[in-house]
Amino acid sequence: MATTVLQAGSIAGGVHIHPTSPSAAPVSAKPIMEWDPFDLDVHHAIRLDDSTTTVGETALPKYLRRDHDEELTTHFGDLNRSVMIVLTGGSSTGKTRALYEAVRGHEVLRSWPLAYPRSADDLLRLENIAPKTVLWLNETHNHLSGATGEVAAAWLRALLESSPGPVVVLGTLWPRYWSALIATPLGERQDDHPHARGLLQHRVHRVRVAEQFSAKELSALRGDRSIDPRLKTAATASGTGGLVIQTLAGGPALVERHEHPDHLEDRYAAAIVSAAIDARRLGHRQPYLSPALLEAGAYGYLDDRDRVDPAEDWFALGMARAAKHPLYGITALTAARREPGAGPADGYVLHDYLEQHGSTTRHARPVPDSLWEALVTHVDDTEDRLLLMQAAYRRLRYRYADRLFHRLTASVEPLQRALMLPTLVEYGRLELALTWIEQAGTLRHPFVHPHSTIPALRKLGRTADALTLLEQAVENKNNSLWAGRMLVDLLVELDRVNDALAVLRRLSTLDEDGDPERFSLEHDEHPWDRMLAHLLADHSRTEELQELAESGNQHAREKLADLCAENGEWEQALQLVRHGASWWTWRWLARNLAKAGRIDHLRTLAESHGTPTTELLIETLLAHGHLGEALERIGRQTGDLAHLHNDRLLALLIEHGCEDVAITLVSRQTIAHTLDLSPRPDRTTTWQELRGFSQLLVDAGHADKAETMLKQLVLDNTPNGAELLADCLADRGKWADALELVRSGAPWTLAWLPKRLSRAGNIGKLRQLADSGNSHAREACTDLLMERGRVAEAIEMLRVYAANRDDRAAEKLVEILAARGEESELRARAAGGDRYAAQWLVALAQQGKLGDAENLLRFGLTFDGAVATVAR
Repeated sequence: MATTVLQAGSIAGGVHIHPTSPSAAPVSAKPIMEWDPFDLDVHHAIRLDDSTTTVGETALPKYLRRDHDEELTTHFGDLNRSVMIVLTGGSSTGKTRALYEAVRGHEVLRSWPLAYPRSADDLLRLENIAPKTVLWLNETHNHLSGATGEVAAAWLRALLESSPGPVVVLGTLWPRYWSALIATPLGERQDDHPHARGLLQHRVHRVRVAEQFSAKELSALRGDRSIDPRLKTAATASGTGGLVIQTLAGGPALVERHEHPDHLEDRYAAAIVSAAIDARRLGHRQPYLSPALLEAGAYGYLDDRDRVDPAEDWFALGMARAAKHPLYGITALTAARREPGAGPADGYVLHDYLEQHGSTTRHARPVPDSLWEALVTHVDDTEDRLLLMQAAYRRLRYRYADRLFHRLTASVEPLQRALMLPTLVEYGRLELALTWIEQAGTLRHPFVHPHSTIPALRKLGRTADALTLLEQAVENKNNSLWAGRMLVDLLVELDRVNDALAVLRRLSTLDEDGDPERFSLEHDEHPWDRMLAHLLADHSRTEELQELAESGNQHAREKLADLCAENGEWEQALQLVRHGASWWTWRWLARNLAKAGRIDHLRTLAESHGTPTTELLIETLLAHGHLGEALERIGRQTGDLAHLHNDRLLALLIEHGCEDVAITLVSRQTIAHTLDLSPRPDRTTTWQELRGFSQLLVDAGHADKAETMLKQLVLDNTPNGAELLADCLADRGKWADALELVRSGAPWTLAWLPKRLSRAGNIGKLRQLADSGNSHAREACTDLLMERGRVAEAIEMLRVYAANRDDRAAEKLVEILAARGEESELRARAAGGDRYAAQWLVALAQQGKLGDAENLLRFGLTFDGAVATVAR
């Protein structure tokens, strides 16, 4: 199964991979004993001076088992079924070596063939995985991120669940990649990795590798005379920090040389390495950085004194220092050759410890023009160009982003084309986006959906752009089902009802056979007929509704019958019903018989139309005081009990003193459906129903029964039942019991305590929780500060959290800055890569709220965040 690899920037900070062959060579499989550990990406260890070098030190040091090794071994206990294990930890913490030693030392796995696909593309080529195979997925984010990563994630999950024989999948991830892949999108943001999240959360055993050696481990290591000299040296050099494995791989020493160069050649090398780090974090996914790119990009990183009359061979001197002068045998850049045959290096690979460190310390630094120019000129890989284009637009560097865009137009794949659309729209290049849609049907791809782009435009006040984008999508029949609905809703919201009706009439005549999303929502065979009828009825357009009904629109007939009944014109209403389609007429009759209290007729209808009509009958019986028959009919519905549940029926039961019956209905429905009560968009009603029912019981004086019901749901492992119980307990003042539930550490607890503290107005406790890293507490605390007028304090908190890469804090900070008109800070943040700042600058410029709005919209920003001009 061949596919195009696209690992787009859904994971902040770029995508990190180890060197691979540029050709699509077959993935070989052989037992681990036949693999060179360095071919599996185990790090080389530091080398000591010749005077202390002993035989064997050119290979791996003797392995030192740690706590995570014991946990890893336990997951190999049952090899009769497939298993996936992922070790998470920072760069150079020993993840890959731990996996290598675990497989090599296992009496069974050591004989199984091991295959190492280096990318999602390689993984998807493995069409037939033989039973008793080890899949080696080092740096697993290379296999799971981006659009092709989603395909690979689904493929892996299917393999684990349906392989004819056991397969062991082993992987490694940096913690921030794990967090990014399992993150649930907030609000209406597009979900970039649902399959990866499902795989990691439900099919993977996660083993955490500590960043540091414990004090006990350090003491034992330093006191063992038989230990490998390199390990002992690393333990000593790491000091009290315990970063033994990182030091063993030479990472901290490289960082020290890079950040604190001692002499001219080191400064040249630092400039080159900085360019390499920034190239990688901007989206240069291919591991090999060409000498031409590094030379063209690095001069912008030289400091002021070194840019004046530099030596003609400054780049050669810097490269020699970065790639040929090792610290403990480790260099910042590793020379490689991609072309066949012998010859000089034509590419360099950045040490991953430097990359991880630099992606953190440099993530908000502006990127010099020299590197952007080098990237535009020297990067030929289509996928990398796409990532770099997105990075440039996020900084409003139109000068380079537009050139990257135009270079992509000739070679981009349909899926890549689709992924470009939100970037163009959100960063002020709507005209290019519209051309994209018109030329290629961009929106047709299932991975592209407006649920992130359109709301984002609305939030930024770019309503005109949202309308233009939706109108273009409808006009070109690009997924017009969603586009049409969103366009109509937006027009109605803007009080442009006539325009909305015109859109619906046009859509109802379109031939949409080519639309891949046609009829996919709600299995609605006539969405435009239904929407048109409802809109006419909602705005009392009776004559038009009559014409639509006469044309055969059944939705219009139903709505017209409703209007007639409301006006007391029963004969006309019944005439419409008699000639209506069966799918709505019985429902209409039941609803109106219930309103009129016609219990006898409703009984007759219930006999032939099952549970929905019976539910209406029971409601009507209760409303008219027929308690005995209502309870008898509820008892008769045992088989359909799980469906017999609505707010009015439950409220009536409580009102009649039958709260126990109501509790039984709710509890059995929950258990019968193993209901997921998490507040997702498709289950919000159910979540609110259970919460609302609990409140009904409390309001009616049955708080004890509400608590007992919720406790039983918790015992039955009802998802999110514990959160509702904690709320109930806290509302009743039983804080000790509520906090006992919170101590479980379940996902809901992260948001629960901040919510309660905010309700209580406890800023001090919220601040403590926020500083501990709780993102919900950070948001709640800053919201509370803003409400109380402590704006400067809230902004300063958000600046600190945003600097630590809290995405939600960055978004909130920029919203406040935009509202306060803090243009300078917005421009500085945008130049450093803050996408929210860039989006708000575009919005404010379009609204005429910036001093040089015209130039910003045409030319974007410069390196230092100034508004660009024609001359610059």
